[in-house]
Amino acid sequence: MKESVFQSEFARSVKFLCETYGRHIEYTKIPDSPKGAEARFSARKGYDLFLIDQGTHIAIELKQAKKMSLPFNDVTDYQNMKLLHASLAGAPSWLVVNFRVSPSAREAKKRGKEPIISAYAVRIEEWEDAKAWIGRESLPLEWFEENAYELQRLNIDGKIGWDLGCFIENR
Repeated sequence: MKESVFQSEFARSVKFLCETYGRHIEYTKIPDSPKGAEARFSARKGYDLFLIDQGTHIAIELKQAKKMSLPFNDVTDYQNMKLLHASLAGAPSWLVVNFRVSPSAREAKKRGKEPIISAYAVRIEEWEDAKAWIGRESLPLEWFEENAYELQRLNIDGKIGWDLGCFIENR
């Protein structure tokens, strides 16, 4: 399966993270689960990737939103459960959402006409809390702006990257 643009940007950003903190931080992308006949021999994938920093496993699921909200069902029950289990086992577990949206005419009046390219990290427990109380089928961008860690966009060798420091500083 083709890697998403955001996954490529995230991987590129790990080098910047290591340079910022002056130490090696291990990055491992978990391969996508195979489809078809090969699927019966493989375990399902619980989340996209993990980092290991100074002995701490950090579980991360990446999502890309092309609208002004992220539907709750974009994170499967299985992914949700695996992230929660990792967290219960002591691994900080995060959902990271990359918004890439061309604003509608109504949104352009509020935000301007520039495309929105932003990323936010939220702990899986906060995602679960929001699902329980928000009374909608999705979380809007505004919720992420008010409640999640915003990943600052960086220019890394002329390409988009992200400041991933929140995963190290907020364990």
